[in-house]
Amino acid sequence: MTTTVDQADPDTPADAPVLTGRQHPKRDQALELIRQGLTDHEVHRRLRMDRGAIRRIRRQLAIPTAPLQPLTLEQKWQQRVRELPGGHLEWTGSLSHGSQTPILHYRGGVFTAAAIAFRIRTGRDPVGYVKPECDMAHCVAPRHVDDQQTRLRDRQALRDILHMPAVPDRCVASHDQQEFGRRQSDGARYCHGCKMDRKHQAGQ
Repeated sequence: MTTTVDQADPDTPADAPVLTGRQHPKRDQALELIRQGLTDHEVHRRLRMDRGAIRRIRRQLAIPTAPLQPLTLEQKWQQRVRELPGGHLEWTGSLSHGSQTPILHYRGGVFTAAAIAFRIRTGRDPVGYVKPECDMAHCVAPRHVDDQQTRLRDRQALRDILHMPAVPDRCVASHDQQEFGRRQSDGARYCHGCKMDRKHQAGQ
């Protein structure tokens, strides 16, 4: 069998062992993550790639195993988000049973991904529930989430400026507005629960 060095890769060491046979279909993706300093376990989690194949790529290109370093809560959160159009972030980690809320297990505790996103943006722990203020369900982009305290303060301030009537506790369909209340860019309120109900009915 002919052996060739992967000369197409400019970062391959000159004295790296030769590569033989067919290359793994996810080799390039794995190599990019390895060079970012990710551990074999994290590469496996992201690509669903056999750990043995990941180790072989390291050996073939003489890239040492990434040392296991304790991650902060925010770093672990960062490994489980994926960017989407519109500045949204999708959670790729664990979800709670029932509500399917994005959650993160860390050092024996359970945190919601939205609460971590809020802390990343503000530098403080949230007060009350943290939810996205955008239209994407379970978005965890730090700029798109607010805690209950901030939501109430900002909404009331805007309504005061616009001389709008007091916010009802529930909409006409009895959705709790503490949970489902949203506002448009002009300050006008709408019920996200009603909006989702209409989408569900339209899809039936």
